[in-house]
Amino acid sequence: MNRSAIARRGIIRAVVSVLILLSFCPPAWAQTKGLLWKIDGPQPSHVFGTIHLADPRVTDLPSVFWDAFRESKTFAMEVVMESSGVMEMGMAVLAGPQEKGWEERLSRDDYQKLQQAMQKRGFPPAFIPMLKPWVHAMLLSVPPRQLDSMQKSPPLDFLLQQRAVSQGKTVIGLEEMSEQVSVFERMSLPDQIQMLSAMVRYQENLEGLTEQLIAAYRDRDLARLGRLMEEGLRMSGADRSYRDRLLLDRNRRMFERMLPLVQRGNAFIAVGAGHLVGEDGLLRLLERRGFRVQSVY
Repeated sequence: MNRSAIARRGIIRAVVSVLILLSFCPPAWAQTKGLLWKIDGPQPSHVFGTIHLADPRVTDLPSVFWDAFRESKTFAMEVVMESSGVMEMGMAVLAGPQEKGWEERLSRDDYQKLQQAMQKRGFPPAFIPMLKPWVHAMLLSVPPRQLDSMQKSPPLDFLLQQRAVSQGKTVIGLEEMSEQVSVFERMSLPDQIQMLSAMVRYQENLEGLTEQLIAAYRDRDLARLGRLMEEGLRMSGADRSYRDRLLLDRNRRMFERMLPLVQRGNAFIAVGAGHLVGEDGLLRLLERRGFRVQSVY
């Protein structure tokens, strides 16, 4: 595999990872402590809130988690990483004729900072015009050290996918790759460039925010995670339509697709932790359909 192909594969893994890392929202629902939730029924299921990093501080999980995972028959996650999805994402990240010359719209200062930030993440300057602005914004939303770790070891969601396959579980994606990509593809080019500029200017604060996220995740504090990610979304300059596509629209879609799995039972569902909480989060949606949920970790 040549260097360009290796770099592109790293980009694909990183972008999918960041989509789930961004999936946090401010909770409006009282139960905001816990990552693993039991869904009661004749054959109980579990829903787990992930953070899409490969950092050992988030992948080291207790026996109560692995017991619930091992006992499940079906594993569902946001999107299953498979060859067709990787190829689809590989095409989606590349700049097309409509994005040609987008880098010229950045200020000289922002472009120089973008070059420096990308080089720290192992991507040469030649890659900058080849990728769409939103792809750079996603890559720059994860510190270099964490991004490097994610490219060497499977992030938490993909680690669970590997475990599920090795244990012979049925593995299901709650979304298609194209549905995740559409969150960004529906952004106008000026909005993509505005988001990228904001991310370029936020780099000096990025490591500190990520460390706070990891600490809140280890404390299983969904409320604090939500507040931190809300800060990140404000920093990116995201408008309401983008936030709705990232969170609310995807919550409703994933809920309808996970519902048959929960009704059958013995399912283990892993989604970004921010999809769990809030009045439109998955836990509240489950309660509205008559399911009882309780935190077990």
